[in-house]
Amino acid sequence: MDKDDLECNYGFFKYRGCFYHLQDFLHVVNDSTGDFVGWDGYSNDSFFSGIVIKLCDDNESIIAGTYFC
Repeated sequence: MDKDDLECNYGFFKYRGCFYHLQDFLHVVNDSTGDFVGWDGYSNDSFFSGIVIKLCDDNESIIAGTYFC
């Protein structure tokens, strides 16, 4: 896919120079004891790190972050 195709397809976003799709992330069940409380999904980069996402209320924005264990 080229850049124009990515901008027209729902679910893609760019974070730190790489493109991701929401399907690449596992859903987080929010409980008070989990490691990803407050986040909606995560994707592992390695055994010790990965990316977390939070879907905003407007369903148009995503907050992304990096985690390290």
